Amino acid sequence: MEQALSVCKKALAVSIREGNENGTATAYGNIGLALKKHGDFQKALVTLRRALEMNTNMKNEEGLAKIYKIIGDVYHGMKSYAQAVDAYRIAIDLSCVESTLAAIYSNMGVSLQEQGNPEQALHALDKALSFNVKNGKGQAHVYYNIGNVYSYMGNNSKDVDAFQKAIDIRQGIVGVHPELAQSYQLMGDQLLKLGLQTAAWVACEKALAINIKIGNEEALAMSYNTFAHVYLAMKKYSKSVDAYQKAIDINITSGNQQGQSVNYTNIGFVLERQGHLKQALMQYNKALELNTQNRSERVSIYFNIGKVYADMKEYSQSVDAYQEAINIGERISSAQDEIALFYNNMGRSLDELGELERALCALNKALLINVKSGNKKEQANNYHNIGSVYCKMDENAQAVDAFRKAMAIMQGITGTDHEQALLHAQMTKPLLKLTLRKAQDTCNMH
Repeated sequence: MEQALSVCKKALAVSIREGNENGTATAYGNIGLALKKHGDFQKALVTLRRALEMNTNMKNEEGLAKIYKIIGDVYHGMKSYAQAVDAYRIAIDLSCVESTLAAIYSNMGVSLQEQGNPEQALHALDKALSFNVKNGKGQAHVYYNIGNVYSYMGNNSKDVDAFQKAIDIRQGIVGVHPELAQSYQLMGDQLLKLGLQTAAWVACEKALAINIKIGNEEALAMSYNTFAHVYLAMKKYSKSVDAYQKAIDINITSGNQQGQSVNYTNIGFVLERQGHLKQALMQYNKALELNTQNRSERVSIYFNIGKVYADMKEYSQSVDAYQEAINIGERISSAQDEIALFYNNMGRSLDELGELERALCALNKALLINVKSGNKKEQANNYHNIGSVYCKMDENAQAVDAFRKAMAIMQGITGTDHEQALLHAQMTKPLLKLTLRKAQDTCNMH
């Protein structure tokens, strides 16, 4: 980067000395581009504004379009997607060159997706395709972006089609390209979501082969990670663990602690599914040691640890883990629904410990969150658990009331017949106790 910047600065000095306005404007644009690639976004914007001034003075609309396109790319890198889209729109209004328009529409499509506007993103990417008719590489890149948008929308069949088109075009171009591997990788992910495990495995194998040729460690770790997901779906647990371990080995070599943490968590999940609870716990703790920054992932790890301890009937440690998850999760606005689950599970562990008042407190906190979010199914689950605690406290009226509330909610949810039957059976005991007590009270009055 330093070498590229040095060359651009020398070109700028020559153009200024010779009074070459066009060359000076181009040099400022190139310096801005080099700074953008280096991630020095603020300096890039300052330099690109100089290029804008010069191209405006020269009334060079095509030059302005190119600079606005780079400004859009800078804002995208800064995650200021609205400003990126605004810059791209100005560039589109100024340009008449098809290749430039194709690149602008393609990048604008990615920014619109990041903004949460997938329909607009697809419209922009379709425009990019229409300008990329003769450019195979450009078409492949656009189809790759279209696939990503459909993935974001959860349309797994359409994203597979788009990735396949990107692959078909890339395979006709000489040389191995990272985007070809990425297309296979993402297609494998989506085929797995569609339940097509064998097809997913084939796509992942092709991605892996390309990443080995390229020597891209990060992409190689991701390939093994996806392989592990496929093996997990196929219930080939030992192969899944082996693949995750290969990903970990690569991440250790590259110093990627975040990647190591994610894969230790994944191994823990596989071992937990197999019933190897102590080994799962070891993996989760390794993940926790490595992950000191990412709050969302730490929340998930503590939750997993809580579940494992509960399965091991070590309820006190389970409660501690859930409390840690809650403490971190309360500082994350997007984790509120998860916190309800943590309180619910903590309530169940406290119930097992015989700490019934604390259990009720936790379960009522879970209920309050689920009422606010409108999650009916979890509200029913909370009322069910609350009823169970009241049964143990011999508070039969409150137990029946909680069970009835759970039943009333479940009657509005399809596919809960089995749960309703269990609730009805569980409600019989406190109802019978209430009936007997009323009969006894009546006798005593006589």
